[in-house]
Amino acid sequence: FFVPKMSARFVMEDLESQPLAPRPTAPSRFITAGLSLAAACLFALGVTLSSGALPATAHTAQPPTALQRPTVGLAQPVLHLPMRSAGPSYPQAAPQFTAWGGMDTPTAVGLSPATGGASLSTRHGVLVALVALAGLAGYGAAAVTRHVAPRPQDLEFACFIMIRREDLKNQKSCIVVAGATGRTGQLVVKAILERTDKPIVRALVRDMRKARQVLPDSDRIELVQCDLNNEARIKAACQGADAVIWAAAGFSSGGSPVNRAKSLFGLKVLKVNTDEVALQAIGEAMATNGKSAEYPRVLMCSSAGVTRTVWPEEKQQRLVGAADIPIVRLNPFGVLDLKRASEQALRDTGVDYCIVRPTGLNDDQPSGRPILSQGDVAVGRISRSDVADLLVRLLFEESNCVGKTFEALALADLPKPQTLNDQLSRLTPDSEELSEVTVQAYYNILQQLLPGETLKANQLAMGQTYEQLDKGETGRLGKRGEEKVPGAATFGGR
Repeated sequence: FFVPKMSARFVMEDLESQPLAPRPTAPSRFITAGLSLAAACLFALGVTLSSGALPATAHTAQPPTALQRPTVGLAQPVLHLPMRSAGPSYPQAAPQFTAWGGMDTPTAVGLSPATGGASLSTRHGVLVALVALAGLAGYGAAAVTRHVAPRPQDLEFACFIMIRREDLKNQKSCIVVAGATGRTGQLVVKAILERTDKPIVRALVRDMRKARQVLPDSDRIELVQCDLNNEARIKAACQGADAVIWAAAGFSSGGSPVNRAKSLFGLKVLKVNTDEVALQAIGEAMATNGKSAEYPRVLMCSSAGVTRTVWPEEKQQRLVGAADIPIVRLNPFGVLDLKRASEQALRDTGVDYCIVRPTGLNDDQPSGRPILSQGDVAVGRISRSDVADLLVRLLFEESNCVGKTFEALALADLPKPQTLNDQLSRLTPDSEELSEVTVQAYYNILQQLLPGETLKANQLAMGQTYEQLDKGETGRLGKRGEEKVPGAATFGGR
């Protein structure tokens, strides 16, 4: 046996102030007194049995039947203490704790007709006493958790219990999804909900109304309204979470209505990189939640091309097929620079992370096999559903991705591999320098996998497809060099 200390978690409606519901009322004194008396009687019975003082008189019980002969040992539970869910705002239920007997052989529980005396051993008496104590402790837990999830100090008690290994495996994990209402974020939430181990999704959203419209109606989704520029709220939202998937694209807060009003009057506007602020807060919060040797605590969906704007001239000329594509050439609103700074902010926190840089996101792109590369030279397409699937697989199934940054494109119509562990194991950790020879090799191979027939991504205009380039057609934003760059919201819709 061992004595763990169990504390209940709770969720705050605004993550800062009051609990979701009033404090639960204390149980009736009569009920408490009655159960305490019953527990005391059981305890006394256990002591009596342990000392062998039960009178050997007119007990003429029949030999125990099969139903009266439970095998008490590590193969069979004696007492279940199910812990109630923390309430509708925090649907994650605590694991079922089970009290176990310590006997190693099957023993008939009953009175012997031959002797009329007590046939229970001292160990049975100790077991009865333990059952009484565990029952009283379980009642106290049920009384505390009857209405809402209590504060940690409300539920701290010790009980002689043993946690079954399968109970630990079956604990429902809690995954925070930042940007859950975005086009990619919605698919991430859906992919998590489709898992058979039924993890809980804590969705960080700005607009609760939109969240209720676009996210599935599931009791496994926990909506949390959270300002991604507020470090305190972000860290509070990460409390008790097992991992975070970043699928948001906040970019800079300089475009808010207040800042636009300031700019009209010539006032200085302080711009904040929302991604950088939020990812730093998330990394710091998750770093204190513990380390995982195999799977990341924070998964960031970034973007291919984030380093190409700062490549030296020689490298840009040598890798022109990656350096002169529209998103890099125009870099609207400095989005790639903001993403690059956000990646580094996450790395600097020391959390177990993985950064995925998808290439061009396309809702119409057929699903395909993910191709992983490094050196930021990938060019191509990948569907948002494939990105969501990749992020969730990296979090739950694939090892060898912690501390690594890599790009991802997809080859349509090729089946997805059963595992990506081999591909991930070949990638270089961020703590080691990637040689230019390796980068060049990646580039030479990936340029052969470009969509279309022209195979010259540096001739594309923004908004032009590879198929339009093959046919000589103009894209939706105009000719190359004359594109009408869309608003920042377009690039924030990951």
